[in-house]
Amino acid sequence: MWVKELPTNFKMLTKRISCPCCKGVKLKKKYSLEYKDQKMLSFLNNYYGKNIKDYLNKLKNYQYNIKECFDCSTIFQEFVPDNAFGYELYKISYQKKIVLKKKLNMI
Repeated sequence: MWVKELPTNFKMLTKRISCPCCKGVKLKKKYSLEYKDQKMLSFLNNYYGKNIKDYLNKLKNYQYNIKECFDCSTIFQEFVPDNAFGYELYKISYQKKIVLKKKLNMI
């Protein structure tokens, strides 16, 4: 894990209550999957590698929801990483890309 201990106000995901494009509030759920679902866990482990394991326990309290705006038809993710978690995800994925490039002798 990148930080020794998560701050107490570390929420991980922030809920969007309106459309990120038009700010409309009439939304329809298009898809939903719990983060503790095996399909989601498999994806996260494959994409982020071992570093994501430290966060999976906290993610289990969230749903991966895709919403559609009735006003402009934009489709978006309802819960998105907050700034702190987004930064952690970036570091994890960046590190994984560097390792892959080294394995492929691209660096």
